[in-house]
Parts: sequence; C-alpha cells; structure tokens
Amino acid sequence: LGGGILGTLLVGALARPIYVQALTATECAGFVYTGHHSGIQLGLQILGLSVSIVWSALWAYPLFKILSRLNALRVDQVTELAGIDNIEHGGPAYPEFINYGASVTGGRER
Repeated sequence: LGGGILGTLLVGALARPIYVQALTATECAGFVYTGHHSGIQLGLQILGLSVSIVWSALWAYPLFKILSRLNALRVDQVTELAGIDNIEHGGPAYPEFINYGASVTGGRER
C-alpha cells in the first residue's frame, strides 16, 4: 500500500520531460524539473491516486459489511483457540517458535 502510493507520487515529482513527451505527447513533467507545466504531472498523479483509493473503498466497504453480516470474517472460537494453521493444515505454521515447556502465565506460579 505505502510503496504504491509513494511510487505514484514520486512519478509526479521525478518524471523526466523527455519520457513524458514520448509517451503522452504532452509537455508535462515532474515538479523537480522546472518548466512551463512542471506541476501538472504531480496533480494528475494525485488525482489518479485519489480516484483509485475512493474506488477501492466504495467496493471494499459494502463487501466487508456483507461478509460481516454472514459471519464470514472470523473463524469460530474453537478454531481460533486451537490455531487456524493446526485446523486447516494439520500443524503449526512456525514450529521453530513454539516453546513447548512454557506455561501460559510466563513461567511464574500464581
């Protein structure tokens, strides 16, 4: 997510005029390059990014609301306590991180 947003904004900042002209036949460039239309490319990148975020949110929100109403976002309590990897795949995902001798209280008696 963050890398895509950063990359999109950096295109608006660092787009070389010769490449933009070759691809779009316009005089846009990143704002780092001075010139007549230096901020237009960044504005277009921000517009495209905004439209993409809004479009994704408009589809994601109702989808997750429907899944929430159908109780399809969470597993049942037994599966959660046993560990979903144990139930789905027959074993723990990272067995090297399991400390079989540790107690739930962290080794302290209560």
